[in-house]
Amino acid sequence: MSLSAETHRLMAQMHDFVRSGRDIEIPGVRPDRMLQYRRLVRNVFEDTLNRAYPISVTVLSPEEWGQLIDAFMLKAEPQTPYIWKMPFEFYEFVVNEDFAAQFNRPYLDDLLFFEWIEIDLFTMPDKPVMSFKSEGDFLKETIVLNPDHQILELEFPVHKMPASETLKHRGQYFVLAFRQRESGVVKFVEVDPVLALVWQELAATPQSGEQVVRRILKLLGRGSEEQLTTMVLPFFNDMLLQGAILGFAV
Repeated sequence: MSLSAETHRLMAQMHDFVRSGRDIEIPGVRPDRMLQYRRLVRNVFEDTLNRAYPISVTVLSPEEWGQLIDAFMLKAEPQTPYIWKMPFEFYEFVVNEDFAAQFNRPYLDDLLFFEWIEIDLFTMPDKPVMSFKSEGDFLKETIVLNPDHQILELEFPVHKMPASETLKHRGQYFVLAFRQRESGVVKFVEVDPVLALVWQELAATPQSGEQVVRRILKLLGRGSEEQLTTMVLPFFNDMLLQGAILGFAV
C-alpha cells in the first residue's frame, strides 16, 4: 500500500529532526518523545564511531568529537545499510569536509584511515588462495601472499607513535597491513618504499623472488640484482614468519 503525500511529508520532517535536532511540530507527537528518539539514534552513531575509532576519540576533545558526529548526521546522509560500514563513510566525510584543518590536527585523516583499515581487514571475508606449501626457495619458486592485506601510504607515522608526536615526523611512510589467516589478528608492518613496491608487484602477479627483483630493477632503472636480493630475502623471511606470506605455489 502506497503512503499518502501527508505521510511522506511527516516522515521527511521526522527524518530532518533526527538529523539536525531543529525544532519541529508533528501533530499527535510529543516533543519529549521526539527528543528521546533522536537521542537513541544519535547514541547508535556515537557508539559505533567510538568503537571504530578509539584512538581518534582520545586525540580530539569531547566537544570536537561531538561536533564531528553532529555534522556527519546532518550533512553526510550515510548510505550503507550495514552499521559496521558506517565508519568508512564517516572517514570519507571528515576528509572531504577537511576537519583536519578546521581542528588544526593535520594527522587526523591518516589516523582515521589507519583505524578504519583495521576494521576493514578484520571484517572482510577470506579471499581465495592458490595451493601452497610452507617451505621453499624464495628466489626460485612462486611466492604466495596472504591476500587479506593492504599497503597504506601515510604522511604521519600514526602507526607507531602518539598522534600528537607525529607532527615532528611528517614525511612518507609505507605500512603493510594484513590479517593473519589463523588468528584473525590484524598486524601493521612499516616497510621501505622499495619493499612496498616489491610487495605490490607480487600482489599484482604471483612470481618468484628472482623475477620480482628483476622487475623492480627495471622499473627503478638503478641498483644491482645482488643489492636488491640482499634486501628482499630477510623481508620475505620475516613476512613468512608473521603470516603475510603464506608459502610457495605447488
